[in-house]
Amino acid sequence: MLRFLEDRRILYNDYAWQEPGHCVQSVLDIRRFLTNEITSLKDVSDLLGPLRVMRAACRKFLDTMQQDGERRVRVHHGLDSFGFYSALGEFRGAIGPQVALLAAHYQIDVEDELAQTLPIEDH
Repeated sequence: MLRFLEDRRILYNDYAWQEPGHCVQSVLDIRRFLTNEITSLKDVSDLLGPLRVMRAACRKFLDTMQQDGERRVRVHHGLDSFGFYSALGEFRGAIGPQVALLAAHYQIDVEDELAQTLPIEDH
């Protein structure tokens, strides 16, 4: 499951490189993948909670990218860009802790790019 996320550039590429239409498609792909994983799990699986949190983050990002029934995938500088970048940051902030939880629980090494989403340790 984490191997799939390691190839999702929306989670770690610089904000300036993000194209809203591609981001929406990537989040749709992630949500579809997570739903497939969730439906194949038993209700007692340790994966269920983190996967549901990540899927909810996908839904929230997609909801934010819709306004008045129209997708806001063409972002120009100004209020639209603020909404997009804010939603993107919130999405990454929701995914990172779940990746950390799964990686720690299952003792999985996370590739450097995806590791950028992990919460910073507080000293």
